Amino acid sequence: MGFRAGHLRFVMPASLGALKASTLSLQLGPWLRKRLGPELSVEMHVAQSYAALIEDFKAQRVDVAWAPPFVCAQVVREGGRSVVQFERGGSTTFRAAFICRADAPLQLETLDRVAVAWVAKESTSGYLLPRHHLERLGVDLTRAFGDQLFAGSFAAALEALLTHKVALTTVFASAASAATQRTGLDSLPPGLRSQLQIIGFSNESPNDSIVASPSVPEPVFQLLQARLISSDEGLKALFDADRLVAP
Repeated sequence: MGFRAGHLRFVMPASLGALKASTLSLQLGPWLRKRLGPELSVEMHVAQSYAALIEDFKAQRVDVAWAPPFVCAQVVREGGRSVVQFERGGSTTFRAAFICRADAPLQLETLDRVAVAWVAKESTSGYLLPRHHLERLGVDLTRAFGDQLFAGSFAAALEALLTHKVALTTVFASAASAATQRTGLDSLPPGLRSQLQIIGFSNESPNDSIVASPSVPEPVFQLLQARLISSDEGLKALFDADRLVAP
């Protein structure tokens, strides 16, 4: 399909969960239209999965997306470009946090046939970073995990842990140097949060970004980047970010 003049197809990530992604999409659409002005109309969609988002980029069904590092890397490999990167707590990197139930604590070095919930194989903090960290620790991944559930979102992965379907999951966490420390557990009610325990952190990765397809023309790319970087209204509510910065 490719880019259509004056029309921008923007896709939200699947990892937010369908309800949250749809809600934010309804808010982000007007936010983008206000900043891009009459130059571009904006059409909002929610990705079915990270894998589907990558395929949509390859098929040129997507112009721009809010995406995790792995998806951004795949798009860049195909000739796309990161438009802006998110800064949170003064940092443009993040980690994965390993989560278990407080009443059934685990140790990462001795995981043995543990049932685990991942977000998706393309998720950085929900699959790639934690597995890489365990390998660095010398953990045999073929022995460490039993049943492996791919939940599709962080909320669904945490629900699987809280309902005893699995014994371990992972969520995003702030970089060690971040001025404000946050994790994917912060959105849980206190009663549920108290049932869970962080047992370790992975190494760090670049934050998520907004990435553009190779078919987006240079003037449109420059307009989008300039307007996003100069905007500071609503960033906390929409992107849970302090600033949008050039990658």
